[in-house]
Amino acid sequence: MAVLFTGATGFLGSRVLRQLLTEDGDDRPITVLGRGEGRGGDRGGGQGAGRAGARSLRARVETALDGLDVLAGTATPRGRLRYVSADLTLPGLGLADGERHALTHGCSEVWHCAAQLALHDDPVPLFKANVLGTRRVLDLATEAAGARVVHLSTAYVAGGRAEGHIREDDLDGGHGFLTPYEESKYTAERAVHAWSARTGRGATILRPSLLVSDRPVRGSGQRQPLAVLALLIHEALRRRAEDDPALASLLDGGDAHGSGLRVRVRAGSG
Repeated sequence: MAVLFTGATGFLGSRVLRQLLTEDGDDRPITVLGRGEGRGGDRGGGQGAGRAGARSLRARVETALDGLDVLAGTATPRGRLRYVSADLTLPGLGLADGERHALTHGCSEVWHCAAQLALHDDPVPLFKANVLGTRRVLDLATEAAGARVVHLSTAYVAGGRAEGHIREDDLDGGHGFLTPYEESKYTAERAVHAWSARTGRGATILRPSLLVSDRPVRGSGQRQPLAVLALLIHEALRRRAEDDPALASLLDGGDAHGSGLRVRVRAGSG
């Protein structure tokens, strides 16, 4: 049995991958799918383009794992990893029929951790990566007989709902969304629910909130999401964008994150 994994170079995805690789008693091969140089938007590049894409993908994943190994003080076993260049924004993930068959044969689990994160960017790329990309991963999972899906979502699928307990079956877009990112992840999660109901397959959905790490991963170029949020706030202050509803919602409320961010804003504006 084998595992397919997307999002291995991301802040959380790289950590999830490392955890899978270090679990005792798990010797399943893991194939990492991700964008690599050489895949581009052209399916006519042949095997050479695919190999070049896989090499560049491997280099980026290993850079992320190297940084995590430094933080943990231990080396990650990597003998089970394989790499295939794929693109969430392309029809069929940019994979040829033969590649899809090879990937899905014997696959028991698909971990979908890849997503595009942005608060205010053009919603079209977010829709392509987060919604269409998720549907394409689900299509691939369908071809793997009996495979289950683990989908990395977000707590912010709740959108504009600010109170109460939001349970796993409370997926209601009636409260609206503060950012296109929230709406794209909500729509993607709806697709996972529909896929599970249609195929009768198991699907596990994870909804993390703000992620915080003690230190950045050296050499990976990754920033922890809270650090990215601080940069967004500084940019908003620079532009005098105090009336921005998305940022205002993040600064509102009495929780620890909100309080800390208000202090940072006051310091920056002073």
